[in-house]
Amino acid sequence: MMNTYERKANHNVVRCSYFTLLELLVVIAIMGIVSGTTILGINGLLDDQRFRSGVSFIVDRLQEAQEIMLVYNTDVIVRLTHHEQGVICALDVEKMVPFTIEDKTIKGIERLEFKGESYSENEGVWSLWFISGGSKMTEGILKLEGRHGQKRYVYLRGYPSAIVDTSKEPTWLPEKKSDEENEALYPLAL
Repeated sequence: MMNTYERKANHNVVRCSYFTLLELLVVIAIMGIVSGTTILGINGLLDDQRFRSGVSFIVDRLQEAQEIMLVYNTDVIVRLTHHEQGVICALDVEKMVPFTIEDKTIKGIERLEFKGESYSENEGVWSLWFISGGSKMTEGILKLEGRHGQKRYVYLRGYPSAIVDTSKEPTWLPEKKSDEENEALYPLAL
């Protein structure tokens, strides 16, 4: 509500208007609420983007491990280590390759879970194998979760193939194969 008063000067009427302190405080409070809501929304979007880029990085690193195994005929182990700052993704390569591979900390992923075979888990470290020229590879589903309940699933088929991620719940689970079946599918001696 604007208060006005009139003042007569030289037969002209001059009107002055001003805001009360209460009106100014209400406007400032509304602006604070709107900006706070906007900042919370932006933080949620940033967390979602961190999660998506973290998943993309892990998928790229798994694909890179498979390619190094096939092209350079060397064993590669992808290690995912979970700690309070995020997930550390590292590649351990048996032979020298003509480029450097650096570890990276991924901050958007809060939880890891793996269902399958041909991997090892030891005190928060998941080791996914790409060894023996593709005759022994990790087979299963890697579940990645973000801070706000986002979930992505990475399918590892156990043989050289495209590594993709999806948001759909897994319907495929790897069947446990005996060593004889693995030997028949992927003979060590050609």
